[in-house]
Amino acid sequence: VFLSFGVVFLLSSFILGTSRNSVILPLVTGLYIIFIAYNKYKKIIISISFLGVLLVVLLTTMLKATTLSSNEFNLHDFFSGLNSSLQQYFSGLNNVAISVQTSSIYPSFNFKSILNDLTNNVAVLSSLINSEKSALIDFNITYYNGGLARDQILPLIGQGYLYFGFIFAPILTVIIFILLMYFDSKIITKESLIQRYIYAYVTLKLGTFMMGNFTILLSFITNNFLILILLAKLNHMLFGRRGET
Repeated sequence: VFLSFGVVFLLSSFILGTSRNSVILPLVTGLYIIFIAYNKYKKIIISISFLGVLLVVLLTTMLKATTLSSNEFNLHDFFSGLNSSLQQYFSGLNNVAISVQTSSIYPSFNFKSILNDLTNNVAVLSSLINSEKSALIDFNITYYNGGLARDQILPLIGQGYLYFGFIFAPILTVIIFILLMYFDSKIITKESLIQRYIYAYVTLKLGTFMMGNFTILLSFITNNFLILILLAKLNHMLFGRRGET
């Protein structure tokens, strides 16, 4: 059990850019697999998992803040910026309101722009569709009042509002919920730990839809999930059941 913990924490120690999701997603998924693999040690696994995730979240948050800030960082700075961080990461009312405000410069039902935005980070497809208008860019223009920065994430509900208007604003959220329930059901039905890990991984990612939008989640499914499933299928073809447990 402790060897499994060591492997999970080791594999989760790689940070891609400034994204804490690159650490938290594989960590939580790996801890979940440990939980279902060792039924006899559930209590100790839950305790270590809770403390481990809490510690990693705090450390990565402090690390990101000190890395990006040229000034000395302290706890006062952390808590003073907490409201802004919550707005950004959980589709706060301010960011949703800015999405609505963006509709003054972004027209709804612009299907070329919609396809361009949704496939913006999808391999191959992103180079096939081009549009002068982008809800992702217009949201940032509105957010920064015309500034040059483009680092804010358009909330999922705001993305639906800009694309399809007020009545159909939840359509993208509904699609994500359907996919979330589908992948979640696969975790229970799959016997292979490798496939259960993969489905738990994508389920956890879709469960953080409040921290992203359809463009981000779709690119994760196509660029990460599908590749992992393909590798799992290839592993099964080469090694059979020996390579799945």
